[in-house]
Amino acid sequence: MANKKSGTDPDRHLQQRGGIYHHKRRVPAQVANLDARAQIIRRSLKTASTAMVQTKRDVLGNADNEYGRRFLIGNDADAARGRYHAAVKRVEALVFSYKDGGRNRRRATLVRS
Repeated sequence: MANKKSGTDPDRHLQQRGGIYHHKRRVPAQVANLDARAQIIRRSLKTASTAMVQTKRDVLGNADNEYGRRFLIGNDADAARGRYHAAVKRVEALVFSYKDGGRNRRRATLVRS
């Protein structure tokens, strides 16, 4: 997976390492001096499943965007960090299970539990 910049690319900010997907983004230059994280943020999505990787990536991407926005408008840095870490915990808690579509069917339906 290449790191793509297009907002419409389904694989944007995704990278596979050892079969496991990672969310990889650069910290925008406007907030790099305010953000204590590294210049490149890489976080394991802890899954090899393409069924949930985009959802996890989107939640982390929204958290990254909101984190940067809060720095730009001068909000409390500790509160911004707290919201960011809460979003990361939500991503880690996303659990999907497969429900059998029927005895004679080989296709399973993805349901969120």
